[in-house]
Amino acid sequence: MVAMGFVGLVSFFMFRWFATLMSNNRQDTLLLAMAGGNPQVATGGGGGGGAFSQGFAPLLGTNNNMPAAGVTGMAVANTWSPEQRNRYEVVHNATSVAVYQSSPVESYIMSHMPELEMNLRPPNLVNTCKIWRDQEASPHFRQLHTFNLELAQYYNALLSFELEAGVTDIRRQLVHLPARIEGANDPDSNLPNRQVCSKLELHPDGLAKGIFGGSQLLSQTAHTGFIEPLLPPMRHPGLCLEPNVGVNGQKMDVLMSLRYLVHDWAAICRSLKPTSRTVFVDMGASLQFHETSAEPSPALKLLNQYRRMGIVFDHIYAYEVSQASAELVYQQVPPQFRSAFHWINVGVSADPQHIHNPLKLLTDNFNADDFIVVKLDIDSHGFDKSLERSLADQIFDSPQ
Repeated sequence: MVAMGFVGLVSFFMFRWFATLMSNNRQDTLLLAMAGGNPQVATGGGGGGGAFSQGFAPLLGTNNNMPAAGVTGMAVANTWSPEQRNRYEVVHNATSVAVYQSSPVESYIMSHMPELEMNLRPPNLVNTCKIWRDQEASPHFRQLHTFNLELAQYYNALLSFELEAGVTDIRRQLVHLPARIEGANDPDSNLPNRQVCSKLELHPDGLAKGIFGGSQLLSQTAHTGFIEPLLPPMRHPGLCLEPNVGVNGQKMDVLMSLRYLVHDWAAICRSLKPTSRTVFVDMGASLQFHETSAEPSPALKLLNQYRRMGIVFDHIYAYEVSQASAELVYQQVPPQFRSAFHWINVGVSADPQHIHNPLKLLTDNFNADDFIVVKLDIDSHGFDKSLERSLADQIFDSPQ
């Protein structure tokens, strides 16, 4: 999606869609990582979304085609009004990213959707593997294949990373800064905390240069750093490539893999304060990935990944419309998350003032210093995405 995170709820919203689509009953998965007032679309997708039915595979077709709804994230962006486009326009200057800087290949796809046949509508199918298999599809073919190799390098580094002995929550290592320098432009004013956060770097030269310097295809957000570009097939590129080899040379289930999500852990750390609250909101919180599998749900995988990097969530709000025994639910929640876990066994509402609108919960109770990750994966039937779109519009249009 990313991950994905966004620190705070502030006045200007820009986010990168992370969409994972397609199963018989789970049409869209949007992982919104909202950071520093800029929902960092994040960090997540494909397997990163939520539960997927076993009816998914037959729908892909021999060329890994997906129903046109499979490009929901891009399609929604394509339906923005001129006012929305102007409001969320990416602005750059010589030294920083003001909101969101698209990867070159992400920008190419958005400006060449007709040529790539990605603007089709249901029931037409979109060949989401074209840019990975056809050298003539884009000028980024070599970069894409380099990026695929870099993803494996990134996850090798991530799996081998260990926090310093005694550190469990990175916020406890941060120091309070005087109000007069907290917002200062001088990076030395925040030197103690920058030194703490630098310990979360997975490479001495940083993420973009040290690991992804060959492809240079990462996107970038203002507050939470670099993230993976939004690319078809909205999952790990191994879905389109052979052989499906992942971390340490081992084969992996690329259809449900989260190993294409890129988090800039040091940048996420730098966006935190010692007093920041950490919140994970799961809209579509079925804890069972597959009924016949012991595999943990994607949400639990993400929570574990954040925890390994020292980002411990204070609150986990889990919304799920399908009725389930609270006793059985809490038995499935790992012990390390139970004290933070809030099981809300109702469907979410798109009514901005409704008690079960999660965005109202966030705006009423949290602020711009807090780190909030939102996973949106709501059951829908057919190609109806109105609930997700309505919630996404509320994020865009919020004055907070």
